[in-house]
Amino acid sequence: MKKFKQLLFVVLLLGSVISVGAIDRQEMPFHKYDFVRTQYNPDDIGYLLGNAEMGGIADNTGLGFEKLWFTDVWENDRARKYLPGIRFSCKELRKRDLEKSTFQNRYRLKDGVYTTSVLFDDGFGFESRMFFSIQNKHQFVFTLANTASKKVKWEVRLPVQDYKVVATEQLIQGGTRNQDTYTKVAWAFHSSQKMKPSKEQFAFELEPGEEALFLFSVTSHFDGENYRQQAFDVVHSNQSYDQLEKSHAQAWDDHWKFVASIILPDGHYAKWFYRALRGIYNTTGAEHFLAAELQFAVPDPDWKMHSFTYGHGGGWPIWVFAQMGDHKRAMDMIKWTYKPEVNKKNVEILFPEGPVDLVYRGKNKGVHTYIEKYNPNAIAFGHEVTTEGYNITYSTDRHWDWQRHVDGYTAAFFHLMDRLYPDPQFTDNFTYPVLRGTAELWRSLVKWDADRKIYFLPPLLSVSENIMEKSVLDAVLSARWNLKMAAQYAANLGVDSDLKERWLEIYDKLYVPQNEDIFLEYLDDPQDRAGGGYFGIRAFACFGYPYLEEMKNIDPQKARRALDLAWERNNKGHGMISFISDWFALTEAYLGYGDKAYEISELTTHLLDPSETAMCEAFSYDQDGNLRRRISPYFFTGYDALVLVPMAMMLHSYDNVIKVFPSMPKAFQNAAFYDLVAEQGIRVSGEWRDGKLARAVYRKDGEVLLRMNQKKDVKINQQNGKLSLKVIQ
Repeated sequence: MKKFKQLLFVVLLLGSVISVGAIDRQEMPFHKYDFVRTQYNPDDIGYLLGNAEMGGIADNTGLGFEKLWFTDVWENDRARKYLPGIRFSCKELRKRDLEKSTFQNRYRLKDGVYTTSVLFDDGFGFESRMFFSIQNKHQFVFTLANTASKKVKWEVRLPVQDYKVVATEQLIQGGTRNQDTYTKVAWAFHSSQKMKPSKEQFAFELEPGEEALFLFSVTSHFDGENYRQQAFDVVHSNQSYDQLEKSHAQAWDDHWKFVASIILPDGHYAKWFYRALRGIYNTTGAEHFLAAELQFAVPDPDWKMHSFTYGHGGGWPIWVFAQMGDHKRAMDMIKWTYKPEVNKKNVEILFPEGPVDLVYRGKNKGVHTYIEKYNPNAIAFGHEVTTEGYNITYSTDRHWDWQRHVDGYTAAFFHLMDRLYPDPQFTDNFTYPVLRGTAELWRSLVKWDADRKIYFLPPLLSVSENIMEKSVLDAVLSARWNLKMAAQYAANLGVDSDLKERWLEIYDKLYVPQNEDIFLEYLDDPQDRAGGGYFGIRAFACFGYPYLEEMKNIDPQKARRALDLAWERNNKGHGMISFISDWFALTEAYLGYGDKAYEISELTTHLLDPSETAMCEAFSYDQDGNLRRRISPYFFTGYDALVLVPMAMMLHSYDNVIKVFPSMPKAFQNAAFYDLVAEQGIRVSGEWRDGKLARAVYRKDGEVLLRMNQKKDVKINQQNGKLSLKVIQ
């Protein structure tokens, strides 16, 4: 009775929003959405496997890869280099038609294991299993079993060309022959079977029912001076395939229990959310270098598998990892992004001092001064970047790298890490220097209009990538957020008081293009530009994500009208790039429009290749509206953006306020999330039942700070180094 009275007192004291019920965490139902095929089709696109360090598109037969790619194997400083992939074959298979076999393969989302079973009517068959290890970033594991009734001779192709090869019966090693190459590589291949050289392949035999284990490793000089020894060590194991797979699966199980869990209603949208998450983990978050848009897939002839700062190698997956609690992957990426001397040099690479005779798409846009004199404190981030982060400039007059919203976007993900994982050293060494340097870039770029008494930006390329005008909206929104946040950090740190005042003065007078009714794409925009298609009208997506702290300073009615009009002008997303559509969805979610966010985001889950295996960058259509081309399957920035949308529907955390389920669409009547990271490292869990909050729990370092069963916002307070939460009534 005494305990009951004490409990009742606590409930009455804290109010009716407090629930004494606990939340039992659910794990993500990856198994429901595994890739499964029950018939061989040579036209199906292969599954993309990887562990962020190495990967490739697997052959549909389950017998290897045409090409293998690596995060740290480069032809030069702006183009990755592949190795011919490990590929198994045999004469018995070549003379048969796989389409007439009993065929099944499965690619498991939870642990990335790919299994294939093939059986023909005459009894010939095989089974294969493979994975890239999560425990050893350089290890690829493969097993092949002979399910036929007689002995079968197999061959395996290895990347022997251009490498110095040393072979024994069970171990084959290769090393870069030309030591003047950009990347020095070592690889090793170990077989449980004895092998014999056979032209450019190696042959081995399997008895009926026999299974062979193969281990493959690739290292480069970026892994350290002993990279050759590392490759050798990785392929030596006393474990069986089953033991290796069990350990690998357990490691993934532990990982998924460590990071946040998102539970979506069963269906098509959930399927592609979980598949997208697998794709992200396959391809980005490596310790060395940053991922490409089409990492480990088919490189675009221009992009050459180098990184984009605000693409799959930069901000988008950093937001995914940071919010999910995968601090290491996010931090590895973010520390690779900031290189002070490189970022300073980028300002000179991007803009010359003095007047510029600007030509864009063959049209003279007049003479403009971007930088009067280089500011030694200014930094810039490349649009497309080399291995070291230098901006890649094209020789055309398209000026792709003048999308300078990139600088505010990049600063925003440093700020994200700072507020989710507060660390004074990170603030001092990364976040504030980035905010300060990019704010100084904006200070160098802005110009004063004495007649209007406003600051404006000289012509820059819009995020739409097809207009070059003064004060393009995305750059203005990026600059204003950047200047305001830099000033806020300076005030908190007690530094740069003069710069802080200058930044705030520019912020106050940097004009946001608009008229009486609506925000505009650029200064004096007549709104006569057609939208829709690949480029479309994109800038209005920047009203929310990633500049969350600025949303309160944007006229909400004008923003709403601008977003609605842009969506109509964009033909409701027809032909738009996947990540741009989801960028709009993210902003809708952060502005509180869950149904609109879902409507837009759901469209991107249908941008699939014909086999419905990979999400594409976009679809293009002819003038009659017929599908003409599916652009860039395995475009991973679209995967990143898709995963972020449900997170934004379920949790907002900025300006020291936490909102649980702030933008839930009607399509999500039942959903949940567990351990998403909010500001100050608070882990939040929530359950949504029948369209209402069932319960929410807020934890810090394992300690429960608050439980709720009513949908109310929570304020984070800090006093004398102590953190507390207060329900906003």
